[in-house]
Amino acid sequence: MACTGHSKGAGEALIFAALAKTKGITWERVSTFGTPHPGYLNGLVTAQMGADYRDMVNPADPICEVPFYLPRPRPITKVMAPLPLWNVPDYGLMIAHHIQNYVAALKQLGG
Repeated sequence: MACTGHSKGAGEALIFAALAKTKGITWERVSTFGTPHPGYLNGLVTAQMGADYRDMVNPADPICEVPFYLPRPRPITKVMAPLPLWNVPDYGLMIAHHIQNYVAALKQLGG
C-alpha cells in the first residue's frame, strides 16, 4: 500500500500513515509533496514505518518553510521543476507550490 499527499494533505497523509501503522497496515511507500514543516511527527513516522519515504520539496516553494520554528527531521528530496507552461491564474509567489510543478518534477525523477 502507498500513501501520499500535497500541501496540507501531505501532513494529513503522514498522520494517517502513522495511525494506520498502529492498526497493522504495512506501507510500501509514503510520499509527500510540498509539505509544511510537520515537527517531530515526521521523524516519528519515518522511524516507525520502515517504508520507502520521499518528502519532495521544491526549494522555491514557500509553504515548505512554514512554520519555520518546527524541525523537518525526515530527509528531503529536493526537486526542481520548471514553472507551468500552461495558462494558469496568477499565483504569484505560490506558483512554485502548484501541484503540477511536483508532477513535472516526479516525471523528471522517473517515478
